[in-house]
Amino acid sequence: MSKQKLNRIIAVLMAVMAVGVNLPKQFVSAADENTDFSQTVITYAERAASHFYYDQFDQFERAAQCKAFYQCLDRFCEELISYNGDLSHTEYLISFNAETPVKWSPDVGELSYSDQLNVLNMYAVDHPYYYFINSAFFIDDQLNLLYEYDFDKAEKRKAIFSKINSYIDSYSKVTTIDAPYEQAKYLHDTLCLNMTYSYDTSLYPSDGEWTNCIYGAVFYKTGVCECYASTYQMLAQYYGLESACVNGTVNGNGHRWNIVMLDDDEYYYVDVTWDDALNDTNQWSKQYLETYFAVGSAMLERDHTRVTDSEFFRTGMGDPLQAIPIPSLSAISYQEKHADDPPYIKGDVNSDGIFSVSDVVLLQKWLLAVPDTHLVCWKKADFYKDGRLNVFDLCLMKRALIKNNQS
Repeated sequence: MSKQKLNRIIAVLMAVMAVGVNLPKQFVSAADENTDFSQTVITYAERAASHFYYDQFDQFERAAQCKAFYQCLDRFCEELISYNGDLSHTEYLISFNAETPVKWSPDVGELSYSDQLNVLNMYAVDHPYYYFINSAFFIDDQLNLLYEYDFDKAEKRKAIFSKINSYIDSYSKVTTIDAPYEQAKYLHDTLCLNMTYSYDTSLYPSDGEWTNCIYGAVFYKTGVCECYASTYQMLAQYYGLESACVNGTVNGNGHRWNIVMLDDDEYYYVDVTWDDALNDTNQWSKQYLETYFAVGSAMLERDHTRVTDSEFFRTGMGDPLQAIPIPSLSAISYQEKHADDPPYIKGDVNSDGIFSVSDVVLLQKWLLAVPDTHLVCWKKADFYKDGRLNVFDLCLMKRALIKNNQS
């Protein structure tokens, strides 16, 4: 690229920043009564590429068909919660096919029944927001959902997802926090305070209808490990952190927890369930620990065992999840690794300890693919908090710098 052409591109970008452009809102309030409830949460279809299990399809046969079906499930779920009419059903069973207003017709090609179940399972693990997909199954070409009574009614669905959206909104303080570590910790701490563990009458983990998904956290503030992990993942995804669920065992019992990627582009373990503290009488209290937050493999795997066996997943149909290793994790905790780091400064992409015009210029060069341009910590430039860098981040970055200089 010639220097003259590069200068023209830079001039265009600077002009765009000067007028401010029509930037979309950083986050849409999930409780905004003037907004259609079906449009209030960033759609997971837009974030499919950032979902861990979706990203693994390339290692499978018929990857293209698997991805197409996964994306079709995205559209199906979005249409379901946005559809404003009632749907026919038989008590607790609902079938979506050509006879119903909500249509889906994926070209699944050579995908077998087992393949479809496997994709459905991977989708469910990736998308805790669509909690109802956890109880789905197929009969021929029909996707069937088990759900609570009256889910076929538009008003019921609207009420449910308005409540879920308001719940997500209740964590919005996280948007005022810059450092991904502190964001992840705020979600961890607040979720601990907002939940209690669910026991049955024999003091065993409850197998109640809503204890293993986000519904339990939102409506009852209680649940088992799957509920904790799924809710944490949902919140992390919405607020721009990359997180996934991990299945395993503790003391021989099935367990679920999370991995989360922080600003150093490494994954760490988070087990919200085990950090939701017990009091002296062995009852869940309004306290929390930090023992299992952002820890490395050396610490967590002393008492947690990761498994890839399908027995802890729903399908039990030769589940491909058993063939998917989770990413390499840091051996030590985030706190140990970064104990001597300077304070996290939003915008300081060159990590020189200050946020200045040199950081704006560096990001601008990086967006223009200028050779030998390197961002020491790209996440510090993610002002739009969507897990990617583009001109919107550049505009917001310049605005933040101007505001800092004025103050």
